[in-house]
Amino acid sequence: MRVHRTLVWLLLGLSASTLVLHAHHSVGSSFDTSQLVTVTGVVTSLRWHNPHVTFHVAVKNVDGSISDWRMEMKGTSGLSAVGLDQGAVAVGKQVSAKVFPAKDGTKSGNVRNLLLPDGRNVDVGDTFPHR
Repeated sequence: MRVHRTLVWLLLGLSASTLVLHAHHSVGSSFDTSQLVTVTGVVTSLRWHNPHVTFHVAVKNVDGSISDWRMEMKGTSGLSAVGLDQGAVAVGKQVSAKVFPAKDGTKSGNVRNLLLPDGRNVDVGDTFPHR
């Protein structure tokens, strides 16, 4: 019985770790790392969580219409390490980001550098392989 219980826990642990590894992706699997696009707009939402902090930006197009861009960058500890907190990308602030655009053509980007309203230009790209 003891061996059976140990085996069950071992299998459950392996299954959970497989899900976590599968859930995380390399930057290059979803984003075109051969292009760097600048996106400037006003932050409309922010989710400060791991594995990536995400936020949305309202971008004014040439014709006056507004596009919603979804951005992702390092996780919370990585951003804290470069001196950023939730207030740096708060809703209502204007930001300019250099991003790898989504491969599928959606208005989405993996942020590499973030120019903040206070003039700081911060490297916020994750360090995972770009395959």
